[in-house]
Amino acid sequence: MAQAKTLSVGGIGYEVIDDTARSNAQTALNNAEYNRQGQIGKYGGQNIATILAGEIGSGSVYDALHKRAANGNFAGLRVGDYIDVPLVSASNVAAQQSVRFLLAHFDPYYQCGDSAKGHHIAFIASAPVAVAKTVTGMANDSYLMWNTANTNQGTADRKCPYPNSNLKAWETAFEA
Repeated sequence: MAQAKTLSVGGIGYEVIDDTARSNAQTALNNAEYNRQGQIGKYGGQNIATILAGEIGSGSVYDALHKRAANGNFAGLRVGDYIDVPLVSASNVAAQQSVRFLLAHFDPYYQCGDSAKGHHIAFIASAPVAVAKTVTGMANDSYLMWNTANTNQGTADRKCPYPNSNLKAWETAFEA
């Protein structure tokens, strides 16, 4: 089908193609499709590194994502989008592996706590991470027990189970 690109009036050509409108319409169409996929449980997610490619520059996807989250700018991101994180043996994992972390929530604890928590994004691993056999609480050759007492309780000093868990101790290795 032919497209009219210019309209001539009195011998003067006027461009009739509005690239901005076409771009906006395509973006709206894509977003509608992502929303439809989400509604029927079929949204496979997009790679966050691709979404933020224009913002990464000389930094990393983590830097760009952190900056976005700190500013409360979640535009273009959706629950189900993902980031592939390489874990190396220095991270107390069984072997070098790549784990896909799925974007699970925006600001689940925003303004919560004694000192209000700022904007943040919550991720969840899409599959279990195999930990090294040397990690405290490791069981079944690669999985981490909640604690070695095999209970989900805290202690008299620390009543909250999570800060007292092997999981929290293992996660602390990633905080730097």
